[in-house]
Formats: sequence, C-alpha cells, structure tokens
Amino acid sequence: MSELATSKMMEAIESLWSRMLGIEARPNASLVVGRLRPSLMTGCVQISGAWRGAVMVECSGGLARRVAAILFGADVREISNDQINDALGELTNMIGGNIMALLPEPSQLSMPAVSEGADALFHSPGSRPMAQMSFLCEGKPFQITVLESQP
Repeated sequence: MSELATSKMMEAIESLWSRMLGIEARPNASLVVGRLRPSLMTGCVQISGAWRGAVMVECSGGLARRVAAILFGADVREISNDQINDALGELTNMIGGNIMALLPEPSQLSMPAVSEGADALFHSPGSRPMAQMSFLCEGKPFQITVLESQP
C-alpha cells in the first residue's frame, strides 16, 4: 500500500473519531506490535468485491467502554457488555466503510463481528497485513489493521 493511501486512511480515521465521538485520535509514533494487552477487544469487518480483505480495530476494554458511553450518551459505569460490543461493531463498520471508499470498486462490507479477550483472534486465511496504523485516544492505544486477501 502506498504511503499516500495509508496517510489518507489515517486522516479518515482521525476525522471519524472527531466527528462521531467528539474526541481526538492522534497517530501513535510507536506502532503497537502484536496484540494490545491486557483487556483486548477486536472488531472486524470483511470487504469483498473488486478488492478482498478485512479491517480489524483493536483496543482495550476501557477504551471500548468509553466509546460506548459516548455513543449511547450514558455514564461509563452504566454501559452493558452488549452496548460495548454494539459500539465497537459500529465503530469498526464505519472505519471499514471509510477505508473501503479508498479501495477499488465495487466492494461490499460485511456485518461487523466483535471478540473480547487477548486469546480471541480473528484470522483471515490467505491474507497479509496491508497496513497497520496505531493511534492514541485519551492516552489509550488502539490499532487498525487492514488485511488483503491473496488470490
């Protein structure tokens, strides 16, 4: 993936967080290698069509809870696990849609899936990381990985 395309993806993600959540997501100069710890949550959407692959959003449970509180207009202590999963799924869907807009058309986005726990892992057989972007939001890291399926 070109540096320009990665830069456009990062801009789209920063803008989305600002518009949708009203909080800042800043690029994190030190890319998180491997899986975030200790309480990892992962959202994933598949892209099919002219381009095939997946977009994964990884963050801590605490950041996912904060996102859910903003989206549901509630206190973080009142947010249920279902609301956290719904919020991370919606955020993953919106990030995937923004990234899909930068890829060859026509393409379709799957429904998002969410997993919880450092041992839970989405695996896309026959794919390779196309781009990894790391951000900080309110001091908490999150990572976006774009996987491209191999023909």
